[in-house]
Amino acid sequence: MRSMNALLLSRWFPTAFQILFVIAMVAFSYLALQPIRRAETNPATAAIWTVWWPLLPFTVFFLGRLWCALCPAGAMGDWVQRLFPTTRPMAPTWVQKGGTWFALVGIAATGLAFLALALESNGPLTVIFLTMISMGAVLLALRYKDRVWCRWFCPLGITLGLYSHLSLLEVRADRVGNKPATGQSCPQFTSPVSHLRHRDCILCGVCVKAGEAVAVQSSWWFRKGLKVPSLTWMEALTVSLLFGLLAVDSLRMTPLYLDYMTWALPVTDNYRLALTLGGRGVGARRLFRELSLVLIPLVFALHLAISAQHLVAGSPGVLQGVAVELGLLSSGHLPPDSAYFINLPLKAFQIFLLALGVAGMLYLDGRWQVNSFGWRRLLTRAAPGLVMVLIFLQPMSAVC
Repeated sequence: MRSMNALLLSRWFPTAFQILFVIAMVAFSYLALQPIRRAETNPATAAIWTVWWPLLPFTVFFLGRLWCALCPAGAMGDWVQRLFPTTRPMAPTWVQKGGTWFALVGIAATGLAFLALALESNGPLTVIFLTMISMGAVLLALRYKDRVWCRWFCPLGITLGLYSHLSLLEVRADRVGNKPATGQSCPQFTSPVSHLRHRDCILCGVCVKAGEAVAVQSSWWFRKGLKVPSLTWMEALTVSLLFGLLAVDSLRMTPLYLDYMTWALPVTDNYRLALTLGGRGVGARRLFRELSLVLIPLVFALHLAISAQHLVAGSPGVLQGVAVELGLLSSGHLPPDSAYFINLPLKAFQIFLLALGVAGMLYLDGRWQVNSFGWRRLLTRAAPGLVMVLIFLQPMSAVC
């Protein structure tokens, strides 16, 4: 962890990385609006959605929400507050609650944009997406203190926050430095001693530089368990929504896509699972939140499996498109032998990820149901993972 500690204490972190990513975002946005000269698809748009987007969930496992500290949108919000220094109020409760529901709607809209509008190949829509996120961060930074957008409004931030419960890294105040661990310096409105640290911390290093926390530490989630008593109602809905969108995204890459309406949606309906498989004597809302928390490892594993598919299937085409646009390769199209393919090492990796997700589900469920954990509960909790395994055993599309 010494390298991470040195990075967080560096005077150039995270500003130097933020500048690079802002320049990259502006450049890719400009290129996404340019007409294609030689390649079949816009290389800039393809690079954003076929390389950067699938890589993000992999970074969460090793680095938590570090991307949020480097994000161009959050960086522009920080710079605006420095450019116009003034005393800004804390976001009121109604803004915080409204922001979480805004993030939920944003996740749904983004998923539908992929499924219905082909966001991954639409340059103008991609630029609109990036501009809306940046403008949201800037406008809220002008009105309220610190990173209100990143904490409550950002759809990507909410998603990465749920996944970061499973991250290996966190900043904790195991031993307090020169100042008490009050969290007053944190732009995410959290503290180095908060039990929700994994979800909210973006590893920006502010608390470390301020002396409220001392070092980055590794923490294996399966050894200490999730330090979250329950998800909020919005977070539970977000987990269900992510599971449904990821399941449909998986299906659309298989020959089963045309039949998914008849059998897959009832399986991915987490609310129905919560009411029918949860048992008796527990309120539906509470049960839904508990089952949603249990489902996080599988949703994260499913996201990683889909991202691996996009990277393996789409990255070569992105590199080829860039080479064609630069004139390094001649233009032309060689259609694949089949619309679907099976890559055995990739399949093995995807099944391994899903197996880990199911194991994480069973572990978390066992923490709550120690006295009633049996074969019936084992099968019902593993059912969503088994369905996903069956889907990933199918041939999948070579074009994302």
